[in-house]
Amino acid sequence: MLKPILVSSSLLLGACLINLPTANIPMHTSEHLGIAWQPSYSAAQLEAARVGKPLLVVLGAGEKDGAVCLGADYLRSSALADPRVVEQINRDLVPVWINIRTNALPPWPFIQDILVTASIDGERRVSDNFSRAFFFRSLMISADGQTLYNPGAKTVNEAAKQLIVNGTWTFEANEPNEYLSMLKHGLEAFREHPIASR
Repeated sequence: MLKPILVSSSLLLGACLINLPTANIPMHTSEHLGIAWQPSYSAAQLEAARVGKPLLVVLGAGEKDGAVCLGADYLRSSALADPRVVEQINRDLVPVWINIRTNALPPWPFIQDILVTASIDGERRVSDNFSRAFFFRSLMISADGQTLYNPGAKTVNEAAKQLIVNGTWTFEANEPNEYLSMLKHGLEAFREHPIASR
């Protein structure tokens, strides 16, 4: 009896790994659409500079209002669906969603710091199959794109240590209370160094 279960499990895992580059979860919640998303990164930069607020850049494998990877789906149906999170983002930040499957990452000086295990090509597009299938990050950035206000672990080992010590992945916070904590710490860093955003 155990052998058929192991064979079935192995086949299912194999099928998942083979289909990894096309992993898509349809949108099944819409609360995250209550966030005042900017239409593009450049529009968000202009608005952030105009109002004197930091950017919230959500990088996800997929569109905010369409099919996404499992991680981005969990983010938008958990933290980004929480009314407290939506309210704080709309009040204190200028949010933009970037689909890493179709858009190059902006030329941030800290780009390597946020990738952890992901790789990018010469055009700053996420190129490895795993990350194109499962990738989400929430970054708090100055309007000029030069300062990251919520730095996280730069390596897998640092990420594991951060998870054990702090109970969070920083860039990949997806529970409402974790996300609120990330926003709080990022906004504190912004208030300490507001020049970078204006």
